[in-house]
Amino acid sequence: MFQNTRSNLIGVMTYFLYSNIKNLPVASLAESQKVGRLTKVLVDLDRLEIIGFLIRENFFSIKFLSLAEITELDKRGVVIESKEKLARPDEIVRVQHIIKNGIELISLPVKTQNNKFIGRITDFVFESESGKILKFYLQFFLHSRIISRANVIRTTPQKMVVENDSAMVGASQLV
Repeated sequence: MFQNTRSNLIGVMTYFLYSNIKNLPVASLAESQKVGRLTKVLVDLDRLEIIGFLIRENFFSIKFLSLAEITELDKRGVVIESKEKLARPDEIVRVQHIIKNGIELISLPVKTQNNKFIGRITDFVFESESGKILKFYLQFFLHSRIISRANVIRTTPQKMVVENDSAMVGASQLV
C-alpha cells in the first residue's frame, strides 16, 4: 500500500498492475465518504505515462482525477483529500484530447518494426508516483508476452510499434 508517497515514502517506488486498480472505489478524506469509482485510465502516449483517471461519481457524472491528487492507493481503493480535487474532463485540454481521440491503451494492437502483429495490450504495470508505465502485457491467441517500455519505439492511438523480435531484450514469452 502506498500512503501519500509525496511525504511518507520518499524514494520508495510502488508498482501497480492496472487490472488490479480498475473499478476501485474513490473516497474523500474531507467528506469521509465514497465519491466515485475509477473507470478509465488516461495515458499520455508520447511519454507512456498515466496522467490520471476518469471517475464515475454517479450514473450521470464523470470527473477527472489527476494522478498527483491521489493521497493513497492500494488494492482496496483510492483516497483523495477532497471531492474538490476532481475536475470536469472538459476543463483540461490534455484530457479533452485523450477522450476526443479515443486513446485506449488496453486492446491496442502491438506490431514490430517489420509490421509483424505480436498481440494486443491486455494490462500494464505502472509506477504510482510518476505514472510511468514500465511493462506491457500482450496476448495473441494462446501466447502471452511481456514487453518492457525500453522496447517501445512509438505509440499512436492506432498501434504500438516495438523493436523486432530478435532485437528485444527483456521481452519474455509466456506459454
